Amino acid sequence: MNIKILKWSGLFLGVLLLGLIANFLLPVAISRASVSSSFSLTAADAIQAGYAGTKLITVTAIGRFPAPSFYFNTKDKVTSPLSETPNVVMVSVLPLSDAAAKTLFNYGIDSHYFALAGISAQEATMLDGKVAINFIKGNNYVIVMGPDKKKIETFALAIAARIQ
Repeated sequence: MNIKILKWSGLFLGVLLLGLIANFLLPVAISRASVSSSFSLTAADAIQAGYAGTKLITVTAIGRFPAPSFYFNTKDKVTSPLSETPNVVMVSVLPLSDAAAKTLFNYGIDSHYFALAGISAQEATMLDGKVAINFIKGNNYVIVMGPDKKKIETFALAIAARIQ
């Protein structure tokens, strides 16, 4: 009798856990889909920021950052042997809920304020030589990362101007 109760309890807890996981993941997937359909970037956008030989990379596996993320292969590259992707520019636009804490990620000792038209923004040079800028505009958390500080700054300014 006790074994039957344990089996049913385990089954009930499994179904309950699955329901909780679905409850948390489904709204996030829906909100990300709506943002990705309303915001897009092309290779031409990266070229306008100064990157030559730019192609949009289609990511076939789950990347480090969830969608909507855009990856561009460029002729510019960092020289550090630490970089796994020395010539890739990444842009990620993540939706924030109103309840989310709107705090910028601190990249470490090199993080410093970046002037972005009255928007809270930070910039840092990563260990592999890439430059990262993150900012919040509206209900979007944006990360722009890649080689060449001046071009990343130009790209971040252009992206910020497009977000409502």
